[in-house]
Amino acid sequence: MMSSSKDTQRRRELDARRSKSRVRLGSCLQSWGQLKEKLGFSLHSELAQHLLERCNTCSGKPQIPSLKA
Repeated sequence: MMSSSKDTQRRRELDARRSKSRVRLGSCLQSWGQLKEKLGFSLHSELAQHLLERCNTCSGKPQIPSLKA
């Protein structure tokens, strides 16, 4: 089944939206995955949130705003 131009455009829009929140890990990808597994997170976003929260509490005062709603 051929993809219509409407489907192709929709896919491009979704890819562009996803790309805005993408973080490039480069050569750190393997160690990121190992840390995610070691800490028991199933989602990359869970590891990212955990690390941001740890960063906020290291000095005893928030350094960046909380991402929780």
